[in-house]
Amino acid sequence: MRSTKNLPANKRSAEILSKSAALSVFALFIIFVYKCPIRMIFGIECPGCGLKRAFRAAVSLDFTSAFHYHPLFPLIGVLCLYVVLTVFFPKLRVFKKAELVIGIVTLLLLAAVWIYRIFF
Repeated sequence: MRSTKNLPANKRSAEILSKSAALSVFALFIIFVYKCPIRMIFGIECPGCGLKRAFRAAVSLDFTSAFHYHPLFPLIGVLCLYVVLTVFFPKLRVFKKAELVIGIVTLLLLAAVWIYRIFF
C-alpha cells in the first residue's frame, strides 16, 4: 500500500474518500447480501459463521445472544477496527511481528471455536 504522506492535500482527500467508499460498499454487502458459501455447499458452519448475527445483536445491546452466535465477536471487531484505522492512518501500525502473532493467535482461536462447534 502506498503512503499518502507525499501527496497534495486534494489527492490525499480523494484517496481517503475512495477508500471510505470502498469500505462502506464492502460493509453493506457483508451486512445485507453475503451468505456463507461453506455453509451453503457443505452444510457446516465456517469459522466466521455467526459473526454478522453477533454484531447485529451487540448493536442491539443483546450481548448474551451476541456471545451465543460467536464468542469471538469482540476480538474480531477490534481487529477489524484496527485494520480500517491503519488503512487511513498508517502511523498507527504496531510492529509487524506483533501483528503476525496477533493474527496467528486469532486464527487459532477461530479454529478452536470452529472445531468445538462441529463436534459439540
